[in-house]
Amino acid sequence: AMTVAVPAAFDLVKGSDKLTVTTSNDGSIAAGGTTKTLSGSLGAEGSYVVKVGGEFDLASTTPTGTYTGSFTVTASYN
Repeated sequence: AMTVAVPAAFDLVKGSDKLTVTTSNDGSIAAGGTTKTLSGSLGAEGSYVVKVGGEFDLASTTPTGTYTGSFTVTASYN
């Protein structure tokens, strides 16, 4: 079995300005810091594609510029 977890949200920052991104996924893994156990076996070799997206709100007063950030995807194979 394998579990994959992504954070429910993470921040993009530019100096003291920040945008909070709420994560979404392709439905095959659970967002919100929870995990989903995949049934079956990958065998001797295998792969699994994890697709994570997200959204954030922009106000007309949001400062322009380049915002950066990161988040961690955790995968455990048992």
